[in-house]
Amino acid sequence: MYVSKSHRGKKIVEAIIDRIISLAEQLGVSKLYLQTEYLDGGLYSCLGWNPIEKVTYCGLEVLVMERELTV
Repeated sequence: MYVSKSHRGKKIVEAIIDRIISLAEQLGVSKLYLQTEYLDGGLYSCLGWNPIEKVTYCGLEVLVMERELTV
């Protein structure tokens, strides 16, 4: 997810992720996955996502992360 510099710090990513999680839980999804170029997990680590593995995708090393949901 990308947020332009002028809008960073406004918790936009957090709001979007919260909404995605809410919708997924309503649909009975038990786990979500994402990939990030930040190999330390970046903001996603702070938001409760857990690293699974580092992989190369289209020539770029990325971190695959997961988040278990309450259904």
